[in-house]
Amino acid sequence: MISKRKIFFRADAGPELGYGHYIRSLALADMLKHDYDCTMFTQTPTAYQLHEATEICPVVALPSDYSKFDKFLEYLHGDEIVVLDNYFFSTDYQRAIKKKGCKLVCLDGMLTKHYVADIVLNQALGLSPKGFSIEAHTKVLTGLDYVLLRRPFYDECNNVSIRHAKNARLQVAISFGGADPCHLLPVYTELLSQMDCVETVYAIVGDAYEASASIEKVQYVKNLSALQLVELYRTIDVAVFPSSTILKEALACRVPVISGYFVDNQIQTYNSYLAHQLIVGIGNFTKSNASDQLRKVLKSGMYLNAKPECSGITADIPNKYVELFKAL
Repeated sequence: MISKRKIFFRADAGPELGYGHYIRSLALADMLKHDYDCTMFTQTPTAYQLHEATEICPVVALPSDYSKFDKFLEYLHGDEIVVLDNYFFSTDYQRAIKKKGCKLVCLDGMLTKHYVADIVLNQALGLSPKGFSIEAHTKVLTGLDYVLLRRPFYDECNNVSIRHAKNARLQVAISFGGADPCHLLPVYTELLSQMDCVETVYAIVGDAYEASASIEKVQYVKNLSALQLVELYRTIDVAVFPSSTILKEALACRVPVISGYFVDNQIQTYNSYLAHQLIVGIGNFTKSNASDQLRKVLKSGMYLNAKPECSGITADIPNKYVELFKAL
């Protein structure tokens, strides 16, 4: 029996860090698991992380201190493909992996870092590969043609009808990440609950989130699976999301999204999606004028100016990744 080539995925997550990097790495592992022997390496995984990986690949727990970096290197023999997904993996760390003889894929794709990886991915629109600092052998992939989502979202993107109607009473989904690090969710759910045009607010939260108080019209939905999220998106009129992974999932389901940002690494994505009219933008969620803009967008129906159907997210992306990894 011929053994499958190994792929080691390396992404950290948790209530404080959020789960975006980990979930998209698992999404890639799910695409490749039939052709490769996939393993996820992550620091002190939560029960939620272990559950999400159950039918995809085994999980190896690493320490939560700085020893995790050297500990992971000890697992490498040189014949693996390594996929790194977090902003904190330095150029020197990439070199240490390449020195082992491994093929390397980086999913963070920052313009401020030099890459020695074989493949660098950045899902933002409008970025030229020429803007990245890379080695001669490095291949740079940008845009939503290579967006990493969980399989139900790819399936749904061919099934949904485009939304055009302006409803008098809106079903709204909102999220600021599983951990809500800037404590924005109470502010915006309170605002939405006071609007006459809003009927129900679905607040999407993670395992560690505890609402400080119940709010009229607001339903908290915790740790939804990809399939549960797809089902929720079929019922809502509009979503209020930051420019992060959850926004891309909503675009695949053709949901009109009112978006903004609350950390610097979301600004580039926000600006590119705004320029392509995939979202209706309200800027920095931490600023008071964003609340005023959200009211205006919902009351006027301006959220229908978003064009999620133009995102280019299609059901054939998983096959594209299979072919990409075969070439490594």
